[in-house]
Amino acid sequence: MAMGSQEKPNVVIDFDGTLTDLDRETENYFAPFYRGIAGLTGTTVSKVEQLFHKAYAEIDKNPGLYGWEINGIFVAPIADPYLRNNAATTLVLGWLGKQIAFSDLVKLHQVCQVDLPTLFKPGAKEFVETLQNETDFSVVTNSHPDLVVQKLSMLLENHSIRVIGNAKKYNLDQTWNAVSPTVQHAGFPRPVYLRRKAYGDVLNSIMKSEEGQYKIQCVVGDIYELDLALPEHLGIQTILVTTPNWTPRWEVEHYCNHPNGMSSDNLLTIAQHVIAMTSR
Repeated sequence: MAMGSQEKPNVVIDFDGTLTDLDRETENYFAPFYRGIAGLTGTTVSKVEQLFHKAYAEIDKNPGLYGWEINGIFVAPIADPYLRNNAATTLVLGWLGKQIAFSDLVKLHQVCQVDLPTLFKPGAKEFVETLQNETDFSVVTNSHPDLVVQKLSMLLENHSIRVIGNAKKYNLDQTWNAVSPTVQHAGFPRPVYLRRKAYGDVLNSIMKSEEGQYKIQCVVGDIYELDLALPEHLGIQTILVTTPNWTPRWEVEHYCNHPNGMSSDNLLTIAQHVIAMTSR
């Protein structure tokens, strides 16, 4: 779509894991999480901790067999510490023969995050400053928007970055027929589910022109299935922010010789590529 001379390219970025270092941030997350699971299931903390470490070992042996499971469907791979913990929680509850409502798990997750530090990846400030200067960009995140606005203020004082939170990128709605149900990419261990209507609604709220054309030129995120699969399916350029030891190899391979995207673990390289991609 041709842009007017004064119109900046429209870019969307994820936040957690894209700009932040989840490995360092989550060091003190797990102990209170184990205590919470123990309380919700009536199990001792030591037993819960033992089972979680058993589950981590199972997952690490073959991550392609596991993922974040909601209503019997994997909605994301094992691509960060939280997602591994989500998969482990499913295993642990199964071994215990217990069930916990998804809403209660979300509340527990939020409580365990409250006192965690915010630690940004190298180059995060320069990345955001570049996008502020060169693009019209939005942060779209599953987290609460006020929390992300506060964290961004630690990076840049008095920023006016648009943050759209509670995007529910994990939420599937199979009645939403605007896109195909799934896509199966070469090398992926399973189909990727696309009907993430809540996320689609957020994207549509910021990316449609009056003529119905897509205005978003690029989406940047650290987890292909959550952040990028739907935008890619809609024809938007995508960039995968890779994380050593976490990004699934099949997601990295997907971006080798990709006709409409790229991957990198360097935010400064990504910032330069965003500008190059959106100025074509």
